[in-house]
Amino acid sequence: MGKIVKTCCVLLTICFSLIIVNVFRTNEINRINNIEDGLYTVKFYLTNQKQSPAEVMDYFYQLTKKYKVSIVKTDNNGSEVIKSALIYKSTFPSKNFGINKIDFSSNPSGKYSNMDVENKLGDIETFLNAKPISLQLLSHYFSDQTHSINGKYAVVSTYEFDKDQLISDLSSHFGISKKNLLDENFGSKVDYVNQVFLITVVIFMISILMLLLSATYQPLTQLKKIGVKKLIGFTSMNIFLEYTIPNVLIILFSAILFDVSCLLFLNTYPQYLFMSLIWGQLFLLFTYLISSLLVYTVIERVTIPKMLKGFSGFKIGMFLNYFFKGLITLSVLVGFVTISKTLMDMNKQMTYQERWDRNGSHFITIENYSPSDELWQAMQSNQSKANDYFTTIYHRLERETGAQYIKSDYINAYETYRIKGFNKVEILYVNHNYLKAHGFSSKITDNKKLFLVPESYQKTNLTKLVRHIYRSQLSYDEQKNTDVNKLPVDIIYYKKHVDLFPYNENIPQNFKEPIISVVGDNLLFEEAAYLTNTGISNPLKIPKSKKNFQTANRIVTTYDENTKIKFSTLHDIRQNMVDSLRAGRNNFLFMLFILILINIAISYFMILIGFICRHQYQNTMKFLGWKLVDRYASFLVIIGTMHMISLLILIFSKVTFTVFVSYILYVILDVLLVLSLAYHYEQRKLSEQLKRGEI
Repeated sequence: MGKIVKTCCVLLTICFSLIIVNVFRTNEINRINNIEDGLYTVKFYLTNQKQSPAEVMDYFYQLTKKYKVSIVKTDNNGSEVIKSALIYKSTFPSKNFGINKIDFSSNPSGKYSNMDVENKLGDIETFLNAKPISLQLLSHYFSDQTHSINGKYAVVSTYEFDKDQLISDLSSHFGISKKNLLDENFGSKVDYVNQVFLITVVIFMISILMLLLSATYQPLTQLKKIGVKKLIGFTSMNIFLEYTIPNVLIILFSAILFDVSCLLFLNTYPQYLFMSLIWGQLFLLFTYLISSLLVYTVIERVTIPKMLKGFSGFKIGMFLNYFFKGLITLSVLVGFVTISKTLMDMNKQMTYQERWDRNGSHFITIENYSPSDELWQAMQSNQSKANDYFTTIYHRLERETGAQYIKSDYINAYETYRIKGFNKVEILYVNHNYLKAHGFSSKITDNKKLFLVPESYQKTNLTKLVRHIYRSQLSYDEQKNTDVNKLPVDIIYYKKHVDLFPYNENIPQNFKEPIISVVGDNLLFEEAAYLTNTGISNPLKIPKSKKNFQTANRIVTTYDENTKIKFSTLHDIRQNMVDSLRAGRNNFLFMLFILILINIAISYFMILIGFICRHQYQNTMKFLGWKLVDRYASFLVIIGTMHMISLLILIFSKVTFTVFVSYILYVILDVLLVLSLAYHYEQRKLSEQLKRGEI
């Protein structure tokens, strides 16, 4: 038991220290994103600028000389942060980068970085290399003609400058209002909760639980030893310190070893890291001492009269038994409920996956993309430009690969448009390739929006509805300036019965009577905007073939070779979602397995402590012929009550049948385990007690 306590102390110290380090690592990522920031910093954002990079550089040169400042542009290349700077040497905050002196004179194309890169001039010091970062000259950045002048900038200096006048100059030169110039349109922030953090916290929590259990049970299993020590003059405090001081020393030694390792092996570390580690570790030590009061309570309750009675009726031991058993039962219950919800989600996704396999395995779409600098800036500042890029690609794919446009939706006509006479309306937005593939007859209309409508809607207020659907696909400004009653529409009724897969993860059933809005050559704003989506929410569906895959990659490279688009089958994209759920389920199953192992340990100690505290009663009842179940009836009633409450909670939580049956099996095994442990422990201890005359 002592070894378990010491192991838990080491794990607790290391995990708690790692949690603190992880917080500082996250802070470092946020610092890297804004590494140029100092006491005197002004951030501004350029959008929709038509000036050439040369013109912008000339103007920035004037600003740096006038205000004695440096100008830094921030870009991202995947996970890497790229800082491009126009440097005013005497006021540039080079210490932020961990560099004493920045000098590009030997190689204007060089970089300072925390990675191994080509033309590297020096190292940027970062804590744990939390995020890749490079510093280069702004002139080198603009030497690549594909780079945009739009984006995020910072004016920085180690000395005070006239911020208001500088902002006025920028606003006047670029023709942007001060508000728009200073409003952040793009940026990033990192959450403190990440995978490493969660894993560390889980280990930390399990270690706390194990420490609490083992540290408390340790004196309970040594009641006679404690009683003898009190008999020869030891006080409760002396005995308490004997139990706790070794653990305190282990925590202190582990903390010192961790801190010294950080000091020796880290090239750089943030301010206050070691102060935070020391205070955090002292807090952990204080928390351990507070929790150890439970151990002191046990020791204090051990008296010589109770020892002479063989500790029969030692109630605090039984109370702690039931408390820990209830705590673990609650934890296992939470685990079962969580597993049930995960399984329900996974089963739903698996069932839906089968339908996607039947209907979508022969299509590929855009799984994700990494936009070029120019496209990314356009997406942040002007959605129409991004729409135009993807619309151009879509039309090429439509012609050369037979690509289909498929988007679906549900609307409540009355709630949305105050139009009566309709229930929930199914809407499909598709192109002519889709209509042709599904045997619909259609016609090309130049000036009117074409809708295919089931005959069942023929006597309803249909024209008004489709005009509202038409209007909903316009941009916000277009909708404000459009009279819905004047929108030109053409309606064709169809008789055929259909059963169409909606290709929408939020719509589980097929469409039977959809209103079909035909997507023409001139895409409306919303129709085009959906093409910028990724994954299964992208309406672009390209027939799967090796030739079409090659054609799609060739087309996207033609228009912007710096924008990387990944095409994948709908099956693979959906499978990623299922794999993610499966991984989550496996993680919870592992945690549940650990909790069940802890529960087995508690059951063992419950019998052990119960036998110590009630051995006279147990042995007497055995000699009187009571059955094992009757002798441990009080244990079983309390455990059974816990499990009955848990079963009721599971019923009200509407867990799956499989999980419910699994919990019942767990209850049966738990009861059998208690009885089995009790039987074997009795057999082993009874002869020993008879020899010592303790019955």
